Amino acid sequence: MLDFNHLRPALILLAWLTAHAAAPNPAANDTFTFTDPSPDAVLCRGKGVEVKRREVERAISQFKANALARNQTVPENRLPEVEAMLLDRLVVTDLLLQRASPADREKGREVATRFLAETKEQAGSDAAFQRQLLAMSFTEAELESQILDRAICEEVVEREVRSQAKVTDDQVRRYFEENADRLKRPEMARASHILLATIDPLSKENLSPQEKSAKRELIEKIRQRAVAGEDFTELVKTYSEDPGARDNNGTYTFARGQMVPEFEAAAFSMEPNQISDIVTTRFGYHVIKLLQIIPAEPIEFDKVQADIRTSLERQQVQEKLLPPFLEKLKAEAKLEYLNGATAPPAHQG
Repeated sequence: MLDFNHLRPALILLAWLTAHAAAPNPAANDTFTFTDPSPDAVLCRGKGVEVKRREVERAISQFKANALARNQTVPENRLPEVEAMLLDRLVVTDLLLQRASPADREKGREVATRFLAETKEQAGSDAAFQRQLLAMSFTEAELESQILDRAICEEVVEREVRSQAKVTDDQVRRYFEENADRLKRPEMARASHILLATIDPLSKENLSPQEKSAKRELIEKIRQRAVAGEDFTELVKTYSEDPGARDNNGTYTFARGQMVPEFEAAAFSMEPNQISDIVTTRFGYHVIKLLQIIPAEPIEFDKVQADIRTSLERQQVQEKLLPPFLEKLKAEAKLEYLNGATAPPAHQG
């Protein structure tokens, strides 16, 4: 799965844009009537900014493909909001790239290069990576370009906005004390599994009943071999269709709420070294071997204070500092919305 959120622990700019676009927009139904059908029709123009209809439509296509790859769809009544969000994202990207220093571009390139290398490695092979690109409606050049632009924009935000965030020691301590229960390390399960998928990895469509039946027969035989004492790791390597199995031998450590309900319920109900019955999820048929239950335990302040400070700084940037900064850039650019496009509502608060 291609996920831009791996560019940073939390993308400040992308998080703000998404939250901003999700706010109720009373004018949403009037957005993007496309008075000029030409793909070269300009929807927004300003100093250093020119976004054409084809760019927004390409972004919409990729957004829908991304949602489909996650087994989600974009409701038709939300398309105007999505269109407005994507146009705004393109505009903001242009504005921030104009402010990028040589150092911002160099740091952004380093982050983007590392992200691309990790993404290709996680895919397992070039063929698998190309399948992911196809499923997400990206060419490799488009992916590289978007990753680089976003990484550079994040460096600009980091330098010009995040540097202004002020979080005191008292705020960090108070947050820890008020959220002590939530900050506990939860009970975790460490389990290995074998997956036979019932969804086509490329089309994301369910397999035919005949194909599912064949998978079911095979997973039953695999389970019998595991129960009989065959090496579970070797069975994972031989049969599992989990994309992560290549790197982790199908082993995951997770808290409640992180896996699909059927998988989680089975894992937390087992004893260590127990082999599950066949577990059916929307992904396919699983055989699970529980390795360990890790009890919940409190986390010491010293171990989390840096993360808390970072989280509070990002929250301050997203809610207080970034919105007026971006509105200022837009005002300075003297943006003009054309051909049926309209400006997003100004951020409130």
